[in-house]
Amino acid sequence: QMYKYLIEIKEQMDASILTENNRTKQLIIDNAIDKINHLLNLFDDDKIDLEHLQEKIKEIEDASRKISHTISATNYTIIDIAHIINDIKKQYSKFIKIETFIDNTIILSDLEFKTLIRIILFTYKLLDKIKYKEDLTCFLSIYRSQNKNVYKIWMNKYIDLSEDQLTFLNDRSINFELIKENQETTILIYVS
Repeated sequence: QMYKYLIEIKEQMDASILTENNRTKQLIIDNAIDKINHLLNLFDDDKIDLEHLQEKIKEIEDASRKISHTISATNYTIIDIAHIINDIKKQYSKFIKIETFIDNTIILSDLEFKTLIRIILFTYKLLDKIKYKEDLTCFLSIYRSQNKNVYKIWMNKYIDLSEDQLTFLNDRSINFELIKENQETTILIYVS
């Protein structure tokens, strides 16, 4: 299953890069190539207006700078995080009531992305362990708090994490907090 997710994630990543590349190509066509074509047409006129020509050249220079800034500032959205979390919800909906919240403005670095994959694997193991508990509600969320991306798992019951699960988190150097109070369990995992 995890292999399937990795393939899907790679496909999404490729698709987002392709979209970004197409957007950049369109930006170049709209803002530079069309202007250059128009400039070249001016040379076909019998009488060339040098001031008008200089204005057109300045427009092309400005457009080129704008394109350069856009390309250098481009952030490739590596993955649609909501897709992963909502797929977990869909898979376990027969067993557990799962609610989700995802801050869609979060863009993960490569390192954070690898950490998220480990956390998702942990989530599957946890949900497999607790899926037959009665009246269980689980809330999965990814949000930003104090300059950190936080993955939160909240359950309306007291859940003991097994030694295996704790070892899994510790061995992968995943920074987390386990909070148990009033018959509820919260796991806060810091993605960054």
